[in-house]
Amino acid sequence: MRLRRSDPPRLDSLRVSYRAYGRRLTREALRAGMQAPALLTYNPLHAAFGDHGGFRSVTYVGRDDWSAHHGHSAFAEVYQAAYDSISDRGLRVAAVSQQIIDRISPRGPSRVVPNGVDPQVWGGPPPAQDPLEAFLRPIGVYTGTVDERLSATALANAAPHFGSILLVGPEGDDTGRRLATTLSNVHMLPSMDQTRLAATVMAADVCLVPHVVSALTEAMSPLKVYEYLAAGRPVVATDLPPIRHIHPSIVLSSVEQFGQNSAHALARGPLDEDERQRFIDENSWAQRCDALLDLALSHD
Repeated sequence: MRLRRSDPPRLDSLRVSYRAYGRRLTREALRAGMQAPALLTYNPLHAAFGDHGGFRSVTYVGRDDWSAHHGHSAFAEVYQAAYDSISDRGLRVAAVSQQIIDRISPRGPSRVVPNGVDPQVWGGPPPAQDPLEAFLRPIGVYTGTVDERLSATALANAAPHFGSILLVGPEGDDTGRRLATTLSNVHMLPSMDQTRLAATVMAADVCLVPHVVSALTEAMSPLKVYEYLAAGRPVVATDLPPIRHIHPSIVLSSVEQFGQNSAHALARGPLDEDERQRFIDENSWAQRCDALLDLALSHD
């Protein structure tokens, strides 16, 4: 179930819909022979308003702060009401950042479970053939949705330090096109499958997180950062709380100093192979799933 962006729904209608959805899930769990199952849901509306009588525990998994998401701004009050209900009901909360947990203020158990990486995708060696040979080096790479979370100031300051800057991913708005028009060495590349993405990131000289500072970005656990480090690349990132303690090699920056700090990251160079493999092992999705299940199945 999902919200229709064209018409903000009424809370009373949502409560009715999700109570019915919760009862349906309970029936399906019973039909499957589950006994006292635990429920994990990524949908804050389902967590907040669903009828969870058939489950021994309910864990909401927050991967973004939807109340601060610019793509969902029409529903900010709805999401805030959902957060209040999650707290009032004492549900368990796992979130990718402490900032999301703080905004929900859960009364039940909570845990930060950030994003992770797939060792099968990211653990191998760099590709034998350079997939970026058509671009002038040094190359800076950004991966992910290209939209207003990107700071034009940061990229403009970084551009003189690179032969090419590649923005790899889906276009959420016209931000990427405007940057590519304004900055001659900025290039847009489409979304890639995981194998090709890993090869592209491994071929970068520096990986970039040139985010603006906003309520949304302050609550993000950027998947791209974990993938950049799993590829062993030097990273320069806007100084945001969830990024600060991921790895000491990350060069943190203001948007104004992003160019100077891109040069620092270039000079720092890649992680050595032992450190890269250790990072992958410590930040695998298997580790993250274990943490989620530990929270969901605990007897707190």
